[in-house]
Amino acid sequence: LSADAHLNIRFYMGDFDLRYGLCGSDCSHLALLLGGRFAHLDQDFTGSYTLLGATDVNTRINFDGGGPRLGLEGHYDLFGSRTFLYGRSDVSLLFGHFGANYLQTNVFAGVQAETSFSDDRFVPIWETELGVGWRSKCGRFELTAGYTAAAWFNVMTTSSWIQGVQETAFSSNRDNLRDTLTFDGLFARFLFRF
Repeated sequence: LSADAHLNIRFYMGDFDLRYGLCGSDCSHLALLLGGRFAHLDQDFTGSYTLLGATDVNTRINFDGGGPRLGLEGHYDLFGSRTFLYGRSDVSLLFGHFGANYLQTNVFAGVQAETSFSDDRFVPIWETELGVGWRSKCGRFELTAGYTAAAWFNVMTTSSWIQGVQETAFSSNRDNLRDTLTFDGLFARFLFRF
């Protein structure tokens, strides 16, 4: 008769980079990025369904991983040297661990299903950014803003986890617990060089 569901996805990343200039001129620069990344991903789902009594479904999936990062970053100056077009694209190769929990309860029947799953995985992340920027006259302060898109491959998603529980299919050999998550949106960044 009624249904209500909420899915909350959060991720946190920490990066460190070394930049090596590949080529440049008075108005442009292209650099190779070499570094590493640590990432944490949380997916929390809550669903409540009312049909001859209330049934609640709660799932939680988390991932922690780290690994090397490789990419390219460049800019092209506009209207002098302080305003510029900016672009970056990189790939992170993360090695980490997924953990997942599922709990389904009914007001009359009590606990109907409860299970957990864990798996060590290789998770590639592809990310790209395009935007515009401004730098101060001394070159120490820099602002960039634009559009970013990222794809996380070989991840366990909430929909694949719920389907795996419903079908009692937890084997990663069937590829039913492997999916792709994509994120995109606007970004703004402040950089201080010292």
